[in-house]
Amino acid sequence: MFLKKISEQVKRRLLGGNPSSDVKIDDREIQLHIVQAINELLKLETFQLHDAFGQSSIPHFLLGTYTVDVDSYGSTSAVTTQTTNFSADGYSSQWVDGSGNAWIDGSGNPWLTGGGEIEVNWSLNSGTTYNIEISNIPYNTGEDNSAMNTFYYSITGNGTFNISSTDNTIPKVFYQGAITDFVAVNTSLSFKYDVSQISNALAEIQTAAAATSTIITTQSPVIIGGNSGQLAEITNFSKTEYTESDVSFGSVTLPVQPVSLPDNMGIWSVHVDPLDPFIPLPVHGVGIYNRISHTNISAAFNNVNTYRIENNKTLVFNQLTTSLPDQLTIQMAVVDPDILGELDLLPIPADMEGQVISKVLQLMGVNMATDNVNNENPVV
Repeated sequence: MFLKKISEQVKRRLLGGNPSSDVKIDDREIQLHIVQAINELLKLETFQLHDAFGQSSIPHFLLGTYTVDVDSYGSTSAVTTQTTNFSADGYSSQWVDGSGNAWIDGSGNPWLTGGGEIEVNWSLNSGTTYNIEISNIPYNTGEDNSAMNTFYYSITGNGTFNISSTDNTIPKVFYQGAITDFVAVNTSLSFKYDVSQISNALAEIQTAAAATSTIITTQSPVIIGGNSGQLAEITNFSKTEYTESDVSFGSVTLPVQPVSLPDNMGIWSVHVDPLDPFIPLPVHGVGIYNRISHTNISAAFNNVNTYRIENNKTLVFNQLTTSLPDQLTIQMAVVDPDILGELDLLPIPADMEGQVISKVLQLMGVNMATDNVNNENPVV
């Protein structure tokens, strides 16, 4: 029977015949009571009939089907890094003997020749922006300033540009998002660096670049080379790319509340493929399975899709959000008044229609307003 048809039948019985135009009864109110009555009666039938006979199916397969978005349960993330090098010799030429072995001083350090001086200079440009210049760079064979430009500009997203040096008094790690006007020409490179932009970086980048910010804002420039008397050396340049990944478990929010049935059977199916639904697990069951490692149960359950009911509206999966599709299909035991049209068939058998009508009459008869309108025509 259609919702509209059974609604009209309820109205006739409620008013004792065809309704007159002066009786104010909202059809939507009747239809809402019909839906409420169906949900209640189906729950009763589950306990009184199906459950009593040991059946575990939903009465008459009363299923509302919804497509829901997959969200993250919380906001847990992980950061991975990838570093690549660009080689350039620094002040690292060594005294060697006839066999090519380096001469070592009394402290075990190799003697360095008076090679070219690698200068690292910085100065305030304006505000929080500094000019950084590294000059006299002897590139390795096959590499030059154009290759350095290509190497730097290949940094994507969150990244850093790094100087590999044994001297901890020079700035080493620069946040790529704070660098502008990067140019490498011949044997030198320069760029502008705004230390105020570092706060926009990932926490890992902020930590790595913290020492650089301290050095250029509090210390004077250092010349690396023979004139400074230091044994520092630049061995290469590197870039590090940071990738932030969502490692939160997936979750969905139920669009409506299903009929409350044993073993949370009101949530009938969660799936992408209806032939391969997700497996529901009790909360304590999840904890047990995760800890049974000697029989490999925990590993086995990591390879299947399961979910647990977090609260009255949230399902949490055992898979990461990134491993799940953007949307899932959920089937629940519920008659939803928001999606049930007047000309839609009610999901009930014929023998239950009378019960629905009787239940609605009980619900509405108590609150039925008295008709005080005099419908008699006066005699003239």
